Amino acid sequence: TARFFWKTANQGFEKYRNSGCDRKKGYECIKEAIDNIKKYSIESGDFKTHLNALPHNNSWVKRFLLQLVEWYLLGVSEGGARIEYMNINLEHIMPEEYKKHWWKYLQENNPALTDEEINDKAELYIYKFGNWCLLPPTWNKKGSNFCFSRKKDEYKKFKSPLWENKNFKEIDVSEKTIWNFEQIEKRNDKIIEILLNEIYKDK
Repeated sequence: TARFFWKTANQGFEKYRNSGCDRKKGYECIKEAIDNIKKYSIESGDFKTHLNALPHNNSWVKRFLLQLVEWYLLGVSEGGARIEYMNINLEHIMPEEYKKHWWKYLQENNPALTDEEINDKAELYIYKFGNWCLLPPTWNKKGSNFCFSRKKDEYKKFKSPLWENKNFKEIDVSEKTIWNFEQIEKRNDKIIEILLNEIYKDK
């Protein structure tokens, strides 16, 4: 199943990482697993569904896929890009500890939803591609729980095309005044569209 391939990709990369092997081997391991998912999807399902169902604990696969999107946005070919995903942080824009740090903010910016609905959506949307960005190791993890306006001020220092992108308004977060479930959904759809129609279209 697709879940099996995702798990294989993440475990395979962890093996190479922990043994100190060349990161290119880890890269090839994830690449092969994703190609298998694509093949499986063509035969028995929908690749988009499998991308959206990526288990939240597959952090290395997330980094890999988001870096492919970042390279695409930068206009850099996969073969000519440096493999950096071991040296980048996967950051959740809406934090995982949203109940402690963002609960009032989510209530204010999703007025049509009950508290139960907000909680249910937050548990799902935290792990969507639309709520992730890539940041360098210099990013202070204490900032992960900052309010949205403060995060914007911090993120813009890193010049990431996954954060600030005038050519792809759906992906650009820097100009957003609020960060709610609708914004995450729109950004998620665009990232998935790039993965499907640009990066993996010929796979």
